[in-house]
Amino acid sequence: MKNRVLPEKKKRRIGLRILPKYLIVTISLIALTIVTSSIFFLDHIRAVIRMESLMRLETLSSTLAKSSMEAILSWDYTLLETMARDAMTEEDVVSVSVYGDDGRILSDSDTSRVGKFDTEFFNSIVKPDYKVPVSARQYEAYDEYSVAKSVFAGRDVLEMRRILKIGKRVIGAIVIKASEERMNMFIRTFTLQILQLSLGILILGIVVAIIFVGTLVRPINSLHLGAQKIGSGDLKYRIKVMTADEVGELADAFNDMAEKMDFAIAKLDRQNVELKELDRLKNEFLANTSHELRTPLNGITGLVESMLDGADGKTTPEQKKHLQMVRQCSISLTELVNNLLDLSKLESGLMDFSPNTFDLSDVIDTVVPIAEGLVKDKNIKIKVEVH
Repeated sequence: MKNRVLPEKKKRRIGLRILPKYLIVTISLIALTIVTSSIFFLDHIRAVIRMESLMRLETLSSTLAKSSMEAILSWDYTLLETMARDAMTEEDVVSVSVYGDDGRILSDSDTSRVGKFDTEFFNSIVKPDYKVPVSARQYEAYDEYSVAKSVFAGRDVLEMRRILKIGKRVIGAIVIKASEERMNMFIRTFTLQILQLSLGILILGIVVAIIFVGTLVRPINSLHLGAQKIGSGDLKYRIKVMTADEVGELADAFNDMAEKMDFAIAKLDRQNVELKELDRLKNEFLANTSHELRTPLNGITGLVESMLDGADGKTTPEQKKHLQMVRQCSISLTELVNNLLDLSKLESGLMDFSPNTFDLSDVIDTVVPIAEGLVKDKNIKIKVEVH
């Protein structure tokens, strides 16, 4: 039994398939874009909300400053108290203080502080240190007011400090403190909404990515299946890829290759059939020709043998020698015809071998006279030695 050469086993490929790869890359890009956009948008929303709160405080402090200046100039402390109470009714306002030009508290939401001096704090309002870098300040200083963050009654508040001036003369200051709870509530609400929106966009992006990657991978899978079909010999199979991209062009190339291979194999099959027919005709021709040749050869052999047997009278030794040569030539020709028939049997696989022993000297005695007759005019002598 012959040893079969087994095909080399395919090496196992390690790694993700193309669908997970595309999904991971696409979803990662979507998530990165959403996170970056959300962080930027949240920072922008925080800045807008803070600016809105500061504008409300600035407007309230500006209105209160005008009224407070009139009340200070007219020494109307009752009006100052009324304005402070009215300002406390505003949303988020937790404290209102009005200072005189000497740092004395003229009006305060906490009535126990009225009449007391807070000169150090008043001076920090009237003479803010503009030389301190912004990053190191505890407040943001402007021409007529400054804004600071502080703690009041355990709550984080924004503190609006405004100087009261007539020309260049400072006649007092007001301080309004507003809770940051409302601003923080808005920031939390917007943050939650943005997170929900981002999650929705991410889910939608994942769905779109799956659909998009599916439309990309599906033609590749069809191409892979078609390549397997064609590689297994199913040349009638055609890859159905309707895309107009490179995958579609590759599918068309596969289909064109399969069509050409199918045509070539069909052509080879036709040629094979024709060759088989030609071979059959050749064998038939050889068989008919061999039968037709053997008939006259058998006749020649029979006539020569009858002449050697004396059917036509006594023959001289020279004539007998020549007749024997003719007989041997006819026998050899008959064997040649038989060999043609054997060749046909060999090609068709019907030849039976039957090995026999023979006398080599008989073959030599037959071949040498024939060879001598062919070379007698060429001054060639044939010498035979049998050991």
